[in-house]
Amino acid sequence: MKAIGIVLAGGKSSRYGKDKMFETYQAEPLYQKSIRALTENDIQSVYLSTNDKLAPFFEFPDEFILTEDDEYLGPLPALYQALLQINGEWEWLFLLASDLPYISPAFVAKLKAAAAHSSSQVIVPVADDQIQPLHSCYHKSCFPIIEELVHNKIGGMRPLFNEAATDYLPFDETWKDFHNINRPADWDKN
Repeated sequence: MKAIGIVLAGGKSSRYGKDKMFETYQAEPLYQKSIRALTENDIQSVYLSTNDKLAPFFEFPDEFILTEDDEYLGPLPALYQALLQINGEWEWLFLLASDLPYISPAFVAKLKAAAAHSSSQVIVPVADDQIQPLHSCYHKSCFPIIEELVHNKIGGMRPLFNEAATDYLPFDETWKDFHNINRPADWDKN
């Protein structure tokens, strides 16, 4: 399987009050946890999608930092802008957010195994009856659908699931990988 990974790290962090992807948990910045979860699963190339303001602060090779032309339009436009900048062949794209203190290589391994046996275009985890669009994987064949949705000013990921052939992958309550940090108080909940 030819796979790439993208970590979305260009949000405003307005609810958090500062750039949360740089917060540390167990001595590692949150964005690095997402990168590691991908690289430890032999994802060939891993990219960071961010904006010009944040790009200089990441400890990551410049050639793998993708910047958005139009900032803060939502995750689907951010993904689309990132894909326009990626050269090379790939079959599956693994997408992770940058604010996941508990993301694990085991989670990506389970997602990767599902993709290897899927004929769908999108695989979306479901945990606690919630779909997890920023922890999903996307086949290259859904790029035209992404492009059309973005041109129609769609910012969220969910409309893509209605248009593409989508599989929902269940995860039970033991998986904490989906817990993200939106506000400083969220640390106490986890």
